[in-house]
Amino acid sequence: MHPFGGEAVSIFGGAVIVAGFIAYLLFRTYTSIEISTLSLALDVSQTAIVTATFKRKKWVLGAWERIPGSFNVRPFRLLNPVVVASPATETTNATAPSLTVTVTALAPGYDTVRISGIPAGDTNVASADLATSVLGD
Repeated sequence: MHPFGGEAVSIFGGAVIVAGFIAYLLFRTYTSIEISTLSLALDVSQTAIVTATFKRKKWVLGAWERIPGSFNVRPFRLLNPVVVASPATETTNATAPSLTVTVTALAPGYDTVRISGIPAGDTNVASADLATSVLGD
């Protein structure tokens, strides 16, 4: 007969799984894209500048740090576009980890500009959406 019953083994195994999951949540790397504004309201032919920056923290209570990476920028509406955003792709570096995006209004309507990408030294894609409305007649 074993000194520990089946119930004790189950409790110990459950505790190990829970502790491992909590450690994963505490010490995993968090990555996000921070944009200077969450929405834009433009008139037709008006231009706005938006800044996007990758941010990372190494654990749940850690401080956010700015990091370089490769960005992709595109409006959702590719047919009959309301806005155009440039540059479409860009890679930032450690000395300038932020990307400046120019959004130009083409026609009245609504669109969302998705800014996404992969930070340097990472494999996870981060993204942020910029809601855009274009006012017109």
